[in-house]
Amino acid sequence: MIYNLISGKVVIFKLYDEYNIKSRDWENRVPNWILDAISYLNISSQLDEVAIDIEFTNHSFKLPCDIKVLRGVIVDNMALNRVDTVSHQVTNTIIADYDEHTNHYSIDNGYIKLEKETGTATVVYKRVAMEGDDVTGMWIPMIPDIPEVINNITYYVLKIILARGYVHPIYSLSSNNPITNPDLLWRNSLTTAKRKAKAMDAEKRAKVAEINTRFIADPNADTNELFNIRR
Repeated sequence: MIYNLISGKVVIFKLYDEYNIKSRDWENRVPNWILDAISYLNISSQLDEVAIDIEFTNHSFKLPCDIKVLRGVIVDNMALNRVDTVSHQVTNTIIADYDEHTNHYSIDNGYIKLEKETGTATVVYKRVAMEGDDVTGMWIPMIPDIPEVINNITYYVLKIILARGYVHPIYSLSSNNPITNPDLLWRNSLTTAKRKAKAMDAEKRAKVAEINTRFIADPNADTNELFNIRR
């Protein structure tokens, strides 16, 4: 869906201002918790397209942890084709010197497997929109500027903070009161947050249709256009 996005820092501000959290040892974990909350909401905020260079050895490298949609893999200025398995037959020779049937990669348990042994791969992919924060030095996810969604994400982060042992004078995960138990607040607000996030007007639906036609979600799709995409 298409939303107006705001920084996930709004969640941090709410926790300090509205919930009077005193400790600060959880702040550096918030970006991951926000991403988890977004996945539970099953919503798709605007995705950033990036291309990063990754050095690899032993025919493999780990996929970026923030990847949502893989657009393509490029080695030696050649867009590789995805296959089920690769033969690991290329050593340090430039892949372009081999026939076209060696230009392959596969994905195995979060790793890209390559036929070339060592080198640098360019990975083009889409990730949740992020904002760099100069104060904390963190990259913080952007989230939909929808009150119900912001509240739901805040409840999720609050329950994780309490689950890590923080003692709050009002909120508790053992409370039977749905108003003072963040886990119940999160679960009870999940459906409404999902519904609000998926509500779109005609203009936004048209925009989604346009974006969907331009995404290359199929990793076997032609990746020639990827050569013009750099970080």
